[in-house]
Amino acid sequence: MNDLHNASLEILEKIGMVILEDTCFRLLEDAGAEVNPTDRLVKIPGHLINEGLAKVPKGARIHYGRKPEYDFKTGDRLCFRGGTQGPYVLDLDTGIHRPATRRDLENLVRLLDAMDCIQAVMFPCSPSDIPAEFLSQQMAKVTLENTAKPIGVVAYGRKSARAVIEMAAIVTGGMEELTRRPIMQVLCEPASPLKLDHRQGENLVEFARHNLPIEMASMPAMCSTAPATLAGTIAQVNAEHLCMILIAQLVNQGTPVSLNACTGCMDPRTGTNSYGALERVLLNAAVAQLWRSLYGVETYVSAALTDSKTHDEQAGYERMMNMLLPAFVGVDMVTTLGYLESYLTISCEQVAIDNEIASMILHILDGVEVNEETLAMDVIRKVGPKHHFLAEKHTLKHVSELFIPKLANRNTRAEWTRAGEKDIARVASDTAKRILEAHRPEPLEKDIREKLRKMAGQIAADSAN
Repeated sequence: MNDLHNASLEILEKIGMVILEDTCFRLLEDAGAEVNPTDRLVKIPGHLINEGLAKVPKGARIHYGRKPEYDFKTGDRLCFRGGTQGPYVLDLDTGIHRPATRRDLENLVRLLDAMDCIQAVMFPCSPSDIPAEFLSQQMAKVTLENTAKPIGVVAYGRKSARAVIEMAAIVTGGMEELTRRPIMQVLCEPASPLKLDHRQGENLVEFARHNLPIEMASMPAMCSTAPATLAGTIAQVNAEHLCMILIAQLVNQGTPVSLNACTGCMDPRTGTNSYGALERVLLNAAVAQLWRSLYGVETYVSAALTDSKTHDEQAGYERMMNMLLPAFVGVDMVTTLGYLESYLTISCEQVAIDNEIASMILHILDGVEVNEETLAMDVIRKVGPKHHFLAEKHTLKHVSELFIPKLANRNTRAEWTRAGEKDIARVASDTAKRILEAHRPEPLEKDIREKLRKMAGQIAADSAN
């Protein structure tokens, strides 16, 4: 672990990061970094990085929903969250692969709001029928209206970052209350290798100024935007995160930070970034271990991913592999539930399936409780070798130790045939449709909805001018 940390420090001190955003650049220069204004290269001494790490809040933190009953604390138990901005969906009614729409965004947020094992929501798709210049603001409005769970947001620079912060303040009752109970955090991504662009830097600065949580997620691919080795990729990814951590603390000491391991790897046969590769599983589990053991910050893994284009066996084994190993490592949250096709396509069916996978993983993490009651010596002695345990009160009392799936079929073939021979995708589709028909999220108050509507209208008007 120390070797990886030291390699990251050497990258930042000897090679440097390109910092395109002016405020971030000046803050690093004023702190004592060596800067080159011409090519925007910044070389950061190791002591500055360590000073930044010392200022970051450590350990678990509370994630706040619109209502306190939706709050949760990481560290108590593994948490799960949806992902963000898939450009495509599999149509729930037809199965057709098509660009996502605003209606899809509403439905997916409502569906995620209903999932019992998914504690937080992001912008699950990127609607093609919302103009790009105010996409993040409109996605924030739709998401705030359709879930009461904590939200992760995506912004496209200073203007949209300020707008989504203002929207959240409207919902919470003002900026002071938003700072006290931040219902959203922003995703900030460096441009690998070793660059922080204007928009991501602006997002980081705007949220840090208000002491609002920042999720940092470097997304390079081994062999293309990161080295071909696992260790080299980890060192680079870690350097990119350490640089952003320092900037956040220079803007506002004590800004909450979460680190998301979502590094990929290139398939050398096609040049594509593979999200189902086993190397990705190892890579992100190792990165998460580094962050947790050395830095003590809240850690996520973008794990519920696959390269499969549909709900098939490949999707099943790749995403279970991706989700289970980080769970064993002890990450705080597994993210990106619901996606297919290398994070390009989101599916309501897959959201329902992933919710069930999450419930399985939680059951596995419960482990085996060993005590006088669970050892069951009295009932074993009573039943002996010639009888069964079906009629015993102990069996009825402890049958809850068995995991009972909601989607997976355990019936006989005859029973399965009589029920229509539905595969898991059809069962999940029926489940998602029933939920969307019946589930109504915790509504926003009428005056808050009106304020959001007016703000969204003003954004559109300003954009037109």
